[in-house]
Amino acid sequence: MLDDVVQVPEESTRWRFRRQLNADATRQTVYACATRFEEQIQAIFGSYVQLRHHEVAERIGRPDGLVTVGVVLTPSRSGRRPWDTTMIRIHGPSTLTDEEAAEFGKLWNENAATA
Repeated sequence: MLDDVVQVPEESTRWRFRRQLNADATRQTVYACATRFEEQIQAIFGSYVQLRHHEVAERIGRPDGLVTVGVVLTPSRSGRRPWDTTMIRIHGPSTLTDEEAAEFGKLWNENAATA
């Protein structure tokens, strides 16, 4: 995944994702790589993690104990290290409204189905 995102032209964006959910669906980890480190990429990644947290919370019906941790790696432009890392953690019930969940679902679920 890391090798793939650095091959993308700077004006383009590529995402790569992996997700793990433990057996009782109370702990979820989202791993991602993206083409660059910037506020927009961080916000977009946040929408992905929030949506996945919301979907699992809805599916299991007991969101109080659900924890989702998301980590995204992006190539560093500083030269001090090869990658920048951004992390997000969500615990408990989803804070997404139905409208936000529907909008994020269109972005992430429908686009993934047509890719």
